[in-house]
Amino acid sequence: MRVARERGVFPVYFDHLPASDAVTAIGGVQISIPVSVLEPGAQRLAEKWKRALLKITHLQKADAQTTLLDLPDTISIADNSEVASHLEVHLFEFIEIGRKVIHPVLLIESSYSESPDD
Repeated sequence: MRVARERGVFPVYFDHLPASDAVTAIGGVQISIPVSVLEPGAQRLAEKWKRALLKITHLQKADAQTTLLDLPDTISIADNSEVASHLEVHLFEFIEIGRKVIHPVLLIESSYSESPDD
């Protein structure tokens, strides 16, 4: 988490979040990702998401939690395309150089259904 914060990146985990006594989970939201976001030309939307997540890293705990709850509306897409995936954004709080800091992490759950023919 410290390295991610120092480098300005958001850790991405698949299927489950890591467990550690060094961090505390302080909130999370689920965001539906439509198919249109995965198509070429969606870079502007990716930049909007990045700015929204970066904003959270500079807020105090209460403001960060409020902003997190508003995140699905902030980065929603109203194009009515099919949902491709669900992304969860979680906030972790940890101690860095003697002070508490907050950093978002992304959780992507692989949810697929196997057909009976497989």
